[in-house]
Amino acid sequence: MKAHLNTELSQCLRWSFSLGKKFLRKASLHTVSVQFIYIFSQLLLLLAFFLPLKAIIVLSSGGIPSYFPEFLKAYAQDTVVIWLSLSSLVAFAAHLTFELVATKITAAGARLLIIRTKKIVLFDNQDLIAVNAYSKFTRGLSELLFFLISVAILCAIYPLIFSLVATSIIVFYTFTCLAYNISSKARSALTTHHQAILNSISGFVFLVVFFGIIGDFLYFHPPSAFMAIISLLLIRQALQRLVGFSTKLILLRSQHSRVSALFFHNQPLLLETTQKSDGIHALFSPEQRERWIPQVLSPLFKTAFTVEGVKNFQLGHPDIYCYEVDCCSENTLKTYIIKLFDESRTYPAAQESALIAQFKDLPCPPLRETGKLQDVTYHIFEWSKECKMTGREYTQGTLTLLGDLMKLTPPKSLLNKYERSKSYLESRLNSEMLENLKLYAVTAEDQKTIEQLAGSLGSIKLHLSKLPRQLIVLDLNFDSLLKKESGELSVIHWGNWILEPAGTYWPLTAHSKLLECTQEAQAIRTDAQSLSSDGTILASYMFSFERHINRRDYQAALNLIPGILKYTQSLDEQII
Repeated sequence: MKAHLNTELSQCLRWSFSLGKKFLRKASLHTVSVQFIYIFSQLLLLLAFFLPLKAIIVLSSGGIPSYFPEFLKAYAQDTVVIWLSLSSLVAFAAHLTFELVATKITAAGARLLIIRTKKIVLFDNQDLIAVNAYSKFTRGLSELLFFLISVAILCAIYPLIFSLVATSIIVFYTFTCLAYNISSKARSALTTHHQAILNSISGFVFLVVFFGIIGDFLYFHPPSAFMAIISLLLIRQALQRLVGFSTKLILLRSQHSRVSALFFHNQPLLLETTQKSDGIHALFSPEQRERWIPQVLSPLFKTAFTVEGVKNFQLGHPDIYCYEVDCCSENTLKTYIIKLFDESRTYPAAQESALIAQFKDLPCPPLRETGKLQDVTYHIFEWSKECKMTGREYTQGTLTLLGDLMKLTPPKSLLNKYERSKSYLESRLNSEMLENLKLYAVTAEDQKTIEQLAGSLGSIKLHLSKLPRQLIVLDLNFDSLLKKESGELSVIHWGNWILEPAGTYWPLTAHSKLLECTQEAQAIRTDAQSLSSDGTILASYMFSFERHINRRDYQAALNLIPGILKYTQSLDEQII
């Protein structure tokens, strides 16, 4: 359906008007008083910018200009400059004071509105969101009022500026509407970069006004230079306030579901489900699939081929979509998995392609092609009809996969890149973790074990740093772990992986399997001389310990300390 900026703006203004009536009815004193305070604050800010210009004029003129008030001419030039400078400082301090007062009143008004709507708590940080919404509305309204008042003043004292501003705004608004309504790319740019675009338009309008004043002074009958300077300062401030109003209105509208649920008595919280109609979703229709699937598969065939069938392949990851495609070429049937990554999933796409390119022995279907389809990244895997696993078979499969990955030696180039980008387990362990744990521990025995762990922390980090690194896939699920007919495991998705000391990520309940896999890895890996059973078990303990601390599950972390100390002591004795 074609978008129309006029329609959306009309809906936004009607909603804002309803919101304003609600605020005025339920918190009238707060809402009205904030308007006066904000507008007066802006006048003080304008004065704080204007007075330094007057001081510079007095300094450069060699005396008190004739158009200055008579009472100032009785004072010396230096005295007038000092008074103007101090007045500017006082005006700015008063501006900040009024801003602070307005903020306090706004917070009180928002709390009053929530109380009077008599609703239950709807979501986390409800009060903060209410204060922010009420603040945006009241501040935006005051900025709009300041702009209208400023334009009315300019209409009276300098009609030319009023005409230029009104004409420029109409022209830019018309052009913006046309671009928004006609071009989807322009609509996306306006939606994404509205703040920068509004600032740019404000700058252009100010330049139009500036050149208009220059032309007026050169060729027509302008007012005094003093009046032109005042007008320029006023219109610059007014345009900034108009941009502020527009930005706050856009932000409020983007949260209208929550804001309406907070402040409107009969409006429940509705969770919006946004359906995309462009980007990756534009590729899903049968007509589009018939066009782009042969297009992306064509580099894989030297002769003509036909697409025999297309089926969905469930991957279980948001915004990543897969198709299982059967192709026939020269009476040979081949099957491919095409993975499509939405624009928001560029990180897992890059992680997967980078890993597979550098790690040649991965348990993974062969990656045959990568590329871009519009703004969508795609990966094409050659598919051998591997089966998905469920239940107990999957649980056992995850442990088997961990063991298989422990046997692989990561390439040196990959380790070097990883070390420059991310930290290993031993680097993340620090004394601050133990300080948080001490606050939870209440018994003398717990405090003692924490002190022992603190004393062993340096040794633990040393032992972990000596362990060889192993690859770990973090977002494994029932759909991405596959099994070949031969029984070998294969993983179809490598979008989130890490390199850690061998034994990391291993369940504490499966140490017998870990010992078995460690022994197998010792016989295979080229860097097995630093691989030990006690070391891998310590790594599994410390990974679980770190995870419990990060989740603030302090009792579970305390329960692990005896095991950590046991294996640390064992490793220390082996060194001795």
